Amino acid sequence: EGRVKAGATLKGHIDVDAGGTQGPCPLSIKVDGAEVATQDVALDGGHTDVPFTYALPPSVTPGVVSVEASLTLTGQDTDAGNDQAASRLVVERPPHVVILDGDRDGAVPLANALKAEQMDVTVVQAADDGPPPDLSNTDLVILANAPVRAGATPGVIDDELGERLVKWVNDGGGMIVMGGPSALDGNYAQNRIADALP
Repeated sequence: EGRVKAGATLKGHIDVDAGGTQGPCPLSIKVDGAEVATQDVALDGGHTDVPFTYALPPSVTPGVVSVEASLTLTGQDTDAGNDQAASRLVVERPPHVVILDGDRDGAVPLANALKAEQMDVTVVQAADDGPPPDLSNTDLVILANAPVRAGATPGVIDDELGERLVKWVNDGGGMIVMGGPSALDGNYAQNRIADALP
């Protein structure tokens, strides 16, 4: 993989061309300088595909990191310079999720579950009149029983935020809507946010 999110599991493979060499050979794989796998590879003289997986720790910061593989031949090695290879991997920032919580602290279990999966989570109390969330670095918005402001009903989601959310979804943002006593009522139908719902 050329790109992976921080905290995700990296899947890759090493293509070993034995060039006629046969026998067992230790293979070491490093990601960002840390050895993540060692195994004996049975060289058969041709190509051998060695798959590997590695769960990137949260300590690996977003950016470009190296993926390196090296063989240690025990017998005759006609060209030691080709016993290593390296590639680059782009570690993207963790997904940022904004939860508009219509139940005071009702979204805490959901937020904790997402954080356990290495996601960056912001919870906004949606039943209060307050500033709208910043969507500039957001990947997913979850409306968790979030009311739409109409008349005397308070809420963060007004006509302006509803329109921004529709445009944001149309531009590729993700949105999940979870129902409840305060959600998916007539106020949703009167708001532009209805255009983003299935």
